[in-house]
Amino acid sequence: DEWWNLFRPYVADHLQLGAPILYVHDELARGDVLMRFRAEGCDPERLIEEGMLKLLAPAEAYLRNGMFVPERMIDFMEAAILNWRASSHNQMLLSGEMTWCLSGSPGVEGMIEYEHRLNDLLARYPHVTIVCHYDTSRLSGTTIIGGLCSHPHIQLNDRLVPGFSQLSPSQASS
Repeated sequence: DEWWNLFRPYVADHLQLGAPILYVHDELARGDVLMRFRAEGCDPERLIEEGMLKLLAPAEAYLRNGMFVPERMIDFMEAAILNWRASSHNQMLLSGEMTWCLSGSPGVEGMIEYEHRLNDLLARYPHVTIVCHYDTSRLSGTTIIGGLCSHPHIQLNDRLVPGFSQLSPSQASS
């Protein structure tokens, strides 16, 4: 519920704008995500069919071929942006639940580097919203601090606050 309460305003805003959404959900959460969209009065299957909603498991995005490669994921996200821009969508929501980094898959140690590099995408595509979900009950303090130091803004339960993205990836992981 906490996850949805924080994420829901982003989803509602983008649905209202007719902006597409790409969401990489936790491995077993697809059913819950579909249920949440339905509870908002949306038909997620129709949105998927129309290309306005793309739901992916980590193996279809972050962990393709069983490993994480930051450059490949940045390219994946940029390809999604360019694909939707070609369909006349400038605004879009790209979002991912970050517990995939607990998988032990090769390359997961590059997650914070990837998080920093997302800021470059935001600079190139200012109408794109990127939301990364950190489950503080499952992720380590080091990972949470790395995320806080990666992003220009952090959504807390009751407000959006400045992040600490001026730190380099090596400073954030130290």
